[in-house]
Amino acid sequence: MTFTVKGQVVIPAKLRRELNIAAGTRAVVEKTTEGILLRPLVEDAIEHMYGAFAQASDQDFRTGWAEYKRQERSLEERRISRLRSR
Repeated sequence: MTFTVKGQVVIPAKLRRELNIAAGTRAVVEKTTEGILLRPLVEDAIEHMYGAFAQASDQDFRTGWAEYKRQERSLEERRISRLRSR
């Protein structure tokens, strides 16, 4: 795999099929001690997250969802900031 000048990578088709990644699929990118973690937000992952909250209270779900949205907003703000600084 090679990074482009813009930092883009191509995920092999076999992995995209296995992970149900389609054009336009959003992802969360995180820095880890081992490098970069790319987590696609596909329907399966969303259903899995829903299952994780199934036994939690409504308050737990709202708190978890609010944190997820804060992280998503932060990622988008950083992306916009990078675009504006060019």
